[in-house]
Amino acid sequence: FSKYISEKTKEGIKYGLSENQAERFTKFYGSNVDTLFQLASQYRMVANQYNLPIDVFVPLLYAIYFEMVVKQVDFFIRRTGALFFNIHWVYEWKDSVIEFMSIKLEWSKEQKAKYTTELDQALVEAVKPIEKLKKNATLA
Repeated sequence: FSKYISEKTKEGIKYGLSENQAERFTKFYGSNVDTLFQLASQYRMVANQYNLPIDVFVPLLYAIYFEMVVKQVDFFIRRTGALFFNIHWVYEWKDSVIEFMSIKLEWSKEQKAKYTTELDQALVEAVKPIEKLKKNATLA
């Protein structure tokens, strides 16, 4: 496995990724990493248009195209786990991710507002889970 990671990391560099980015993609996506490398090569300019670094944009695009992600909570919670393990990263990129997804997936203004509120609520609950537990306990 370490040989595979090393080889794919070198290959990812040829697609314009840093060594760190290529290695992280390889470890996270395994045998699907070639698809991410191709996306990185094809969509670098688009990522720049949306003010998203390639290591945020490519996993987002992959998640939309190949993992049925339709809302930003799908991406930040279900696909990356970032809301629970790297919440500052979510705060840093949420607005750009929302903007790209709203255009790419042709959300209405109402959908965009609803999905944004949903993510904001998830962010609150991630740092104040006890409040959610208390609320649920009073409903029971």
